[in-house]
Amino acid sequence: MKPPALIALLILSACQSIPAPSAPICPQVPECTRPNNPITTQGELVQAYQDTLAAFEQCRIARDTLAACLHPDQPKSP
Repeated sequence: MKPPALIALLILSACQSIPAPSAPICPQVPECTRPNNPITTQGELVQAYQDTLAAFEQCRIARDTLAACLHPDQPKSP
């Protein structure tokens, strides 16, 4: 190869495009909804309360998982 051709190849190799950073692949997070329990007795009220606490905990876990995926450098929420 001639020196000018070699120089041209070196210059062209430096002009390669840099791939754009891709978005992180995070898990799907379900929509947080409140359980809809019909309440007519004290026992149903207790069950609805327990269901709501469990649904809230699942929602919090999903939110924390998504936040940790999107912002790995942020501290975990309490």
